[in-house]
Amino acid sequence: ASSNGRGGGAALARARPVSSSSVAAQAGKQQRQGGKQQRSLAAAEQQNNQITDRIPEPPVTAPEAAGYSIFIAAGLGMAGYAAYSVGSELLITPKHQRVFDEALEIVRKDRNVQSRLGSPLKGFGADSRNRSARQQIPHKLYKDEAGLEHVYVEFQVSGPGGQARVSADKRNDSDDFSFLYVDLPVGGARSRRAQRVQLRP
Repeated sequence: ASSNGRGGGAALARARPVSSSSVAAQAGKQQRQGGKQQRSLAAAEQQNNQITDRIPEPPVTAPEAAGYSIFIAAGLGMAGYAAYSVGSELLITPKHQRVFDEALEIVRKDRNVQSRLGSPLKGFGADSRNRSARQQIPHKLYKDEAGLEHVYVEFQVSGPGGQARVSADKRNDSDDFSFLYVDLPVGGARSRRAQRVQLRP
């Protein structure tokens, strides 16, 4: 009976539940170990970042430098072409050609000219069958008494109702014409008589 009592007591001792204080102690120990591991990992990552930041960047190679140079040259070329396109009309187009274009535009818009010659109107140089002579605009560059330069042009305009001669003069430093005349035919398209109409000033 005594042996059974001792055996039963030992079984009860083994089956006795663990106290809450022991569980809390073990949990706290595990948390402290986990915190140490996290701090160790964070320190290692920070050290790795510091080492990476100290690694110098590789120098630019010759092919890369050549590529950058080509890119910059292409950009400068495009900018130069844009500036050339904007200024070419003013820098390259002859003065007398600009005066001719402006005068022809004014003549085309005049109602009196349109009623006599019709529309559309074409402008050309000499009254000739020679193509080269028609493309060349007779002109003259001269200075007035004040020393200011003028551009004088003379050309033909032709429409369905006939043909007329245009004379125009413009000072280089002025936006308007000194004069602009159109000699319109009187008495039919083939008439040699003309009526001078002043369009400018």
